[in-house]
Amino acid sequence: METIRMDEVRALLREAVAIDSVNHHFRENRAGEADLCDWVEFFFQRNGIPFQSQSIRGRQRNLVATVAGEDAERTVCFEAHLDTATARGMSVHPFGAEEAEGAIYGRGTCDGKGALAAMLAALQALAASGEPPPQTVVFAATLDKEVGLTGIQRLLASGVRPTAAIVGTPTNLAVACCCRGCLRWRIAVGESPQSYNPATRNAITDAVALITRLEKRIGELAGKAAHPLLGAVEVRPWRIRASGLEGFLPPHCAVDFDGYTVPGCASDAVLEVVNDVVSEVEAEEPTVKILVEPPFVNEPPVEMPEASAVVRAATKARRAVLGSAEAIGLQDNGHLNRFAAAGIEAVALGPGDPRRARTADEHVPVAQLAPAAEMYLSLMRSGI
Repeated sequence: METIRMDEVRALLREAVAIDSVNHHFRENRAGEADLCDWVEFFFQRNGIPFQSQSIRGRQRNLVATVAGEDAERTVCFEAHLDTATARGMSVHPFGAEEAEGAIYGRGTCDGKGALAAMLAALQALAASGEPPPQTVVFAATLDKEVGLTGIQRLLASGVRPTAAIVGTPTNLAVACCCRGCLRWRIAVGESPQSYNPATRNAITDAVALITRLEKRIGELAGKAAHPLLGAVEVRPWRIRASGLEGFLPPHCAVDFDGYTVPGCASDAVLEVVNDVVSEVEAEEPTVKILVEPPFVNEPPVEMPEASAVVRAATKARRAVLGSAEAIGLQDNGHLNRFAAAGIEAVALGPGDPRRARTADEHVPVAQLAPAAEMYLSLMRSGI
């Protein structure tokens, strides 16, 4: 197996981190992710790797590189995102890429420029060898993982349908074969905000009572359906907004809920409990008006079987590089969900502790960079 030098991946990561690619949603720079897009494009040009651009917002674009394989009917996609979370409030220089105590610090080092650098190093080694892989290798650098998921949606809408996918995200080099789903919805309590009738009930009080009952019932559900790697389903209110005039009872209250589902206890089970609780409240208090709005986010949980080709291949690659196998579950990863929803077998694999993502002192261990690249290269060479 070819080896990849630590200093190669380290240099790529430090270059990538030095480029501000905070997601455009946060409005912290004029270019958004565009400068990092240019950097990745130059990398492909410098190494003679064929690529295509998928424009999303002017210079902000997906970049998709291809190394043709012996079997053109089979494709494995390696995907990493270009954008980062906000750089506000960091305790280290967000773009300094400073190295200390065996780690590189800065926004995106862990999520997910460590994986980006390792995948680029593996792709460079594959292309430089001149030997075609057993199946076509696609590398996709995508936008908007932090907000909107526009990049992964554009990639899949473009017709890219790989046999399998490896999502570059921090997993501490373990194979993440499952991921929680995400469910977000709103419950409106009380009269319509446009109503001119004086309120006879306090909509905030009614909403709080509903939340308390929901938390108890969801807790009972969670106790029955815990997942060995992902834990139990979670539901929590994350925003409450009320309307009304000073001196009058608030007639309307809207509560936004944030939920995380797991295999065996997906959104249908959660929403069934929600509707049951609402029906009970309405039966007990006929004057309470409650409307459960359709979910505005409903990403199902993901679980790849141990016997699936992508899990077996990723586990084999990890064992070859590190000498052991380890599987974990991810608490949140919209890209893994999207590949699975498209019918594509996928796992996540990358350097960095997922608990360090988006933190004030975000960092990635230097010692994990080269092994990550070696695992990616092994998967590119062996096929899935």
